[in-house]
Amino acid sequence: MQQTKTWILTFDRPVALNRLISTLGKQGIKSSVFSNHPKLQILNENKEYVEDVVINNLNSTHSNSWCARSWNSIMIRSWHQASSLVLIQDDTNVSDEYGNWMNRQTQNFDFMWGPGGDQWHYLTYDVFKKTGYWDERYIGCYCADADYLKRVWLNNDQSRMLVHEEHNWGFMLNVTQPSDVREHILTEMNVKMADPNYVNQHWDLEKGGNPTIKASQRHFKEKWGVELDNGFPVIENGRGKFGYEIDWYPWFTKIHGVHINA
Repeated sequence: MQQTKTWILTFDRPVALNRLISTLGKQGIKSSVFSNHPKLQILNENKEYVEDVVINNLNSTHSNSWCARSWNSIMIRSWHQASSLVLIQDDTNVSDEYGNWMNRQTQNFDFMWGPGGDQWHYLTYDVFKKTGYWDERYIGCYCADADYLKRVWLNNDQSRMLVHEEHNWGFMLNVTQPSDVREHILTEMNVKMADPNYVNQHWDLEKGGNPTIKASQRHFKEKWGVELDNGFPVIENGRGKFGYEIDWYPWFTKIHGVHINA
C-alpha cells in the first residue's frame, strides 16, 4: 500500500495547478488531480508527475466548488491504496523543502492543517475513520472546513495533531514555531493570484449577495448551536447534535468501519 497519496483539487486555475504539480514533482512527489471544471490543462512537461486524473463534470463550463463533496469523493477513491492523504487546493503552493519537512512532521502527527481553512491538510486513514465524512450540506467552500476541523479535534488524539489555522475561528495546536507551517505551505495572495483570471470562491459568492455563504452559516449554527464567526476558536464553544451526521456513502462505511456520528 502506498503510504501517502497527494491530491490537488482544482477549479480551472491552470497556471497555479501546473506550478504546484511541478513544485511537488521536482521533489519526487507525484500528484493526482481532481478537477471541478471540465477543462483541465496539464502541461506536457508535468504529465510525468501526475498519477491519476478525475474530472467532476457537472455539465457546466463554470467552476463548481462543492469542497466537502470533492474531499469525500477523493477520500473514498483513495483509501484502498493509501494509508494517509495530502489534500491541497490548486491556488496553494509549497516550498522547495516541503518534502523534507513532511517527512519529519509525519513522524509526529496523524493530522496536519493550515494555515487557512482546507487549502492544505494531511490525515491518516485512522483519523478519517474516527472522524467520518465531510458534511456535504455545506455548499460552496465555506464553513465545511471549520466543521470538519472541529470534528477531527473532538474525536482524535490531540497530541498527534498539528493545527495552524488563521481564520477568525481558528486556533493553534502543537505549533512550536508559528512560521513553520507558513514557511512550507504558501497561501499569500500573491501566490494565489497566479492565473490572470483568478477569482477566489468567496469573492465570486459575494457578488451574488452571499446566498451560498449564508446557507452554510445557517447550517453551521443549526448544527453546533453557535455562529461560526463569533470571535472565538471553533473548538471552544458549540456542541453538535448526536446523530446529526449523514452516512453519505453507506457501502463505504460498511466496508471500512467509518464512524458516522463523530
